[in-house]
Order: sequence, then C-alpha cells, then structure tokens
Amino acid sequence: SQGMVRMFLNTGSKYLMREIEVPAITQAATTATFIAVIDEPFYLKSGYTLRFSTQNSDTIIVTTEGEDISYPY
Repeated sequence: SQGMVRMFLNTGSKYLMREIEVPAITQAATTATFIAVIDEPFYLKSGYTLRFSTQNSDTIIVTTEGEDISYPY
C-alpha cells in the first residue's frame, strides 16, 4: 500500500538514514511490484546493521550485497 519504507542504521542506537516513498499500486499479474534501488555504498562497522520498517506494517523483502573490507575504508 502507499506509504514509506524507512531505512535505519543500528549502532546500538537507531538512526534514520533514508525514507523511500512507496506509490499506490494495484497488484495484478500484469502489474510490476514496487522496486527501489539504492546504488551507493554504506560502510558499516562490525556489529552495525541496517534495519527497515514500513509505515503501514506491510511485508517487504530487502536484498543487500556485502563485502568484507577493512574499516575505515
């Protein structure tokens, strides 16, 4: 449903990093679902996590890619 997906950085405290607007979509076999791509790097210390929530308690799927590097980059 129309609303927001919020992305948080969890360091022990939670910080709002981004709000992604979700448009109103009537799902059907011929209608694509909503996809948002965030194409920028996030460098997380060991133990830090990204958390996501929706405005309307909808089910979402989040896919990420990671790489093990030395911090700080």
